[in-house]
Amino acid sequence: ALGRDIEKICLELAAQFPIHAVSLEHSYTYGLIADMLRGKDAARFARAAICACEQNVEHHVSQDSAKDPFASRPYRLLAAREAVKMLRYTRRIYAQLDRAICISSADRDELRAETGFSQIFSGRVVLPEPTQRKTHFTRNLQVIFSSTVGYFPNREGLNWLYREIWPLVVSKCRSARLVVTGR
Repeated sequence: ALGRDIEKICLELAAQFPIHAVSLEHSYTYGLIADMLRGKDAARFARAAICACEQNVEHHVSQDSAKDPFASRPYRLLAAREAVKMLRYTRRIYAQLDRAICISSADRDELRAETGFSQIFSGRVVLPEPTQRKTHFTRNLQVIFSSTVGYFPNREGLNWLYREIWPLVVSKCRSARLVVTGR
């Protein structure tokens, strides 16, 4: 609903259905609906648990950017300042939440330590069941790495894939192609 009138959508849903939970993609999304949760329509959401589902903890993104060895010094300084601002904002928002769910237990533990908020849980990423058939390399093997490569940890992961894993793939299939997409 980002990019549209999220309050209007929430109110339309609340007019049709009882709302038991409001799940935000990130804690910073709370700012988009905070007025609605405290305003004249607050009663519609009084019994709803307000939950943030953290997939990228925003101040961690800025902290990582501040460590990016390929970024300019001014950019790293700005990223470090932004990380401090985002952590302050995250702490303020978490005080408003009922709970938060993180993708990993490492993020959960870090956020608990950084925010003092105890109602942070880790969820599981659901992966498809493995199949019984074996994967065979084909002549036209193509592997796609789709990510924001401008984000330091993603770029670091791509470098690892290219240095450590890709030579093993090419040794099994000479015609294999690695396609990197994203920003």
